[in-house]
Parts: sequence; structure tokens; C-alpha cells
Amino acid sequence: MIKNVLDSEFAYLCGVFAGDGCLYKDKTYRIEICDGTSVPDDTEYSKEFIEHLASDIKSNFDIKNIPIRRRGNQFILNTRNKILINALMFIGFKPGNKSHIVSVPKLFLGKEVLELNFWRGVMDTDGMVARNSRKIALESASKKLIVQYSDFLKKHKIPHVAYSRRLIDGIYFGVRLRSPFLEMYAKLIGFKHPRKKNWLEQHIKHRFYIENELRINDFLLDRGVIDYETIFNDSNTFVVNGKELLNRLGSNYYQYRPNILLSTILSEAKKLGFDKLKILKLLSKYRWKSSKGSNISVKLPLKYNKNMDKLLQLVRLGTSGNIKISRRYANAYEVNPDLAIREITELFDLKPKYTSKQETLFCSTVLNILFSRILRRTTCQNMKK
Repeated sequence: MIKNVLDSEFAYLCGVFAGDGCLYKDKTYRIEICDGTSVPDDTEYSKEFIEHLASDIKSNFDIKNIPIRRRGNQFILNTRNKILINALMFIGFKPGNKSHIVSVPKLFLGKEVLELNFWRGVMDTDGMVARNSRKIALESASKKLIVQYSDFLKKHKIPHVAYSRRLIDGIYFGVRLRSPFLEMYAKLIGFKHPRKKNWLEQHIKHRFYIENELRINDFLLDRGVIDYETIFNDSNTFVVNGKELLNRLGSNYYQYRPNILLSTILSEAKKLGFDKLKILKLLSKYRWKSSKGSNISVKLPLKYNKNMDKLLQLVRLGTSGNIKISRRYANAYEVNPDLAIREITELFDLKPKYTSKQETLFCSTVLNILFSRILRRTTCQNMKK
């Protein structure tokens, strides 16, 4: 029997109780924990979960019998065991409706193993795994519980989105995780509930998406300045009105056309004694294009900002000198794709174009070269054979 409430199995039980448990007071105290489903074919999973839970409680609290009854597609266990009830009340649970006030017991806070098991219990009961789409969610009328869950995920660097919505019976708060982060969740918290565990495993086995590995650190100089010399060293990239820049530098280089090869400007500037950082700072005030005849030019930022990391995850390289924005991946990261498009438009001063399928394209070979250098595509898949 559990002698210490600071026990991982008891923390899990508290999570289960926080999700789908009730403490009643009539002549004495009584506990009910239920589990069910709206899908008749899945009731066996609920039965298995409740029977396993009852077995654990009997073992840990030295209870000889815990009745289980069926009501429709639900299975309900109940007990009046004083030791269990006293333990739950000691940890902070009280008789009555807990929907709006339930939270992580204070004695568990800051204790990693206990918090982890508590959240596994909560997710086994109140957590949701979508059957036909790759997402996990927890929703509750208790704002405090959801804030604590979000903080726990943040601590473990699992991307998610917190939200709220108004239903007929009030405001509900929630946290949602999408496909790219299901495996991170599975490794940290996972499920004991057989139905949810099975669905999560299936989603992970059949997942398939493209992820960008950021290599920008290979091209950063002092104070986050981007080394465009290295990035464009083997390309015919032109600086619009580069002739004016050479004149400002005091170069005697002459060319009839106003647009000058980047390699020429870098070479002339170095001859005049300008260091790379100074040259790049001057170049940041000019536009860039990929060929003499091209009428498409872009501006490039002098420095890299860490806030750009998530933005760059949405970029996909096109096959004909362009980049695309993946709306599907934006949705996975819970990023507004229209906001991302607007940010890219402002960052590079280039308006997007749209295909007949409403795909967003930024038609610039310069950007295509830039992103092909600083990004590496990684196919995340684990297809069942």
C-alpha cells in the first residue's frame, strides 16, 4: 500500500482523478472514476483501462474489491476506501464540482517525476488524440490547469498552442499539439490508456512531413551579420546600382551598366582596404538580383534575427528559381500563414505571386540561392512497411 503521497503511481492516479474522477459526500465519502467513448466498437478499450486502473488501486491501497459497472458506453469504478479518500483529500481534492478549479497539487509542483505522472493521468482521461487527424489536445474549464500544462510543455521545449473557446456551458481553455511534435510528446508523457496509446503510435508510424534544418550559424559573422560573400561566392549575383556603390567607395572600376556583379564589388572593396563587415553593411542598403536582364530584385537583411527561425521553417524551395510558403506546415506550427507571408514580403521587399491552386510563391533566384544554402531539407518519416 502507498505510504507516501509523493509517489509516482499516486501522482498518476491524482491525474486520472483530476480528469475524470468525482468525490461525493453522502453518509460517507465515495469516489467514482469513469471512462467511455462515443464509438461503440471502442468500448473494450475503456473497459480494459478501468479494469487495469482498479487493479492498480487495489494493489496500492490493499483494497479487496472495487466494483465496476457499465452505463451505456461508459465503465465506472467506485470505492469508499478511507485510505484512498483521505490521501486524495490530503493532496487537495474536495467533494463537489472541481471543473473550474482543478490544478496540479501543490505538493507535486517542482517535482519532475510527480508532475510527469500527474500529466500522464490527466491526458489518459481528459486528453484527446484525434483519430483521423494528427493532433493531441487537452481542454478544460480550469484555466489554471491549462496554463500549468502549457508551462510544463514549454519547460520541455515542446511547441504547442494555447487557446480558449466559448461553448454553451461556458469558456473552455485548451492546449493543442500538431503532427511534427507528437513524437516529442510520446517520449515525454505518452499514454497508458490503450485506445489513445494505439492511436498515437499509429500517427507516429505513418507520419510524413518535410522539416527544414537551419544551417544559418555556418554563415554568421560578428554580431549576427550574415556572410553573403560565402553564400553567393559561386553565383552570378548582381547588386542593383552597384556602380554607384563603387563610386562611393572611391573605386576607379568602370563599367557601362549600373548593375555590378557582387564578386566584383567585393574584390574592388577589398583592394581599397574595406573589411568584410563594412562591405556587407554598405551592401545591405542596395537591392540584389540574379542576372543582368532580370527585373526582379530583393533586399537582404544585414543581420539574422532569432525570431526568423520559425519563419524559415515554413519555406520550401521551388524548382524554378523561387521559394514557397507551406501553409500545411504553418498550420502544424499554429502560425498564421498570411502573417508569415506578410513578414517575408516586408523582410525582402518582394511581393508574392499566387498559383491557380493558391500556392504562395516568391519568384526570386537570389532568395532561392540564399535558402538553399542556409536550409537543409529533412524528410521526417517512419512509414509502416
